[in-house]
Amino acid sequence: MSKITVRKIADERRSRWIALNLGFGEGGVIFEKVFYHVLSESCPDYCGGYFDFVEASNGACWLAPSKSERSKKCNVSSLNGWEGEMTFGALCLACATVAVNRLCWDLYEKGNERASEKFSQMFYALREVCIEHPESSAIFAYLD
Repeated sequence: MSKITVRKIADERRSRWIALNLGFGEGGVIFEKVFYHVLSESCPDYCGGYFDFVEASNGACWLAPSKSERSKKCNVSSLNGWEGEMTFGALCLACATVAVNRLCWDLYEKGNERASEKFSQMFYALREVCIEHPESSAIFAYLD
């Protein structure tokens, strides 16, 4: 298996990228709302910021903090009771994974199976990125 690579989406491509990757109308807007909500729940110190849109060679995509913010350490608490520390970059990857999972189930329950399947595929792609991440132990402690 080859190593997953990640690249930032150019700012001028953000809108089109959201439609292509998170598509189906308001999907991108809904994803961002859920992502920011999960991030706020998980990190009491979070107070907003600018995020890059990134995509991985395996099809995963998520919001990542700007390069200068990625290595900043955060105190994190998960809804599963886990508390610990990870970088802001790792936390954003974990929160995107949770957001995608929530949307997958929510859309399925609303009868939108096509969109649910798209988010299900995204969840497994994000999970692969989490596995390869240097902070995978903390990420999976947060997720499980």
